[in-house]
Amino acid sequence: MSWEGTAKRLPLSLLGAVVIALGVGCSEGDQGPQGPPGDGGPPGPGGDAGSSCTQPGGLSAVVAVSSPVNGAFFLVGDRPVVTITFTDPCGQTVPPASLGSTADFFVVGPRSPLQTVTAYNLLNLTPAPFTAQGLKPLADGGLPNANLTVQPDGTVVYTLNPITTEAPGTYTAAVWAIGPDPLNQMFVLQDFQIGTATVEPLASGPADDSTCASCHRNVATGGKTYMAHIAPGFSPAGNYALDSLPIGSCKACHNNAGYSPNHLLRKTHGVHRGEHQLAPGAAHPGTALPPMTPSPRSSTSASR
Repeated sequence: MSWEGTAKRLPLSLLGAVVIALGVGCSEGDQGPQGPPGDGGPPGPGGDAGSSCTQPGGLSAVVAVSSPVNGAFFLVGDRPVVTITFTDPCGQTVPPASLGSTADFFVVGPRSPLQTVTAYNLLNLTPAPFTAQGLKPLADGGLPNANLTVQPDGTVVYTLNPITTEAPGTYTAAVWAIGPDPLNQMFVLQDFQIGTATVEPLASGPADDSTCASCHRNVATGGKTYMAHIAPGFSPAGNYALDSLPIGSCKACHNNAGYSPNHLLRKTHGVHRGEHQLAPGAAHPGTALPPMTPSPRSSTSASR
């Protein structure tokens, strides 16, 4: 090896020894203070704010009544609580403000034909013809009755007034509602007992399988019950939900002190000309009611 080559490598060797010497025995110093935070990055994309139900089908309703303390019937002083839940096809609760034109609530009883009345005292509602308790908020956003509350999830809770002089028997809490689509109509019944555990049957049989259905119901899939309200007039599509559960749904309005002053007995006996009637084609002889009252909703439609 030449001296020139050795001379060139010597400085490099000495430089490497210096680097190694500096690395050996070098300890990490104390951490300095934290620097100021950097500028925030650009905002991320917006999250999904929730999507509406896309499953086919319309709204539905469920009506439930609280259980009496004795497990069988409510007593004087008790306040039955009615819970009403409207749901979409996905099972999501829909508040009454999102319904269509109608969301009415009725309480009627007892079931003896000449005793059935709208329980105005329980409803905290002033009796008046063609007046029902609405569930939709008023124009100013307030609720139409002090007994009515709407929970944050949209569930309706209606606390009835204390029971006082209501006759013992079977009472029915009923809801008639129409969804945003006028063809999406519902009528729901829920029975409860006041003063007695003895259930009074409807004269026509169970509301969902009454003797009325043998003539008035279309048994095809999706078929409806054809009575006075299915024809257009009261609404563009007809209020066929009112006829859907005879005679339970009928008695919600047509009773001895109801929404309609036209009593169910006189209307039923007036259109049916059965051989066993005391006066076929005439109003029930025991009612002594004034002349039929036309509906204010339509001067051309049949009386309610």
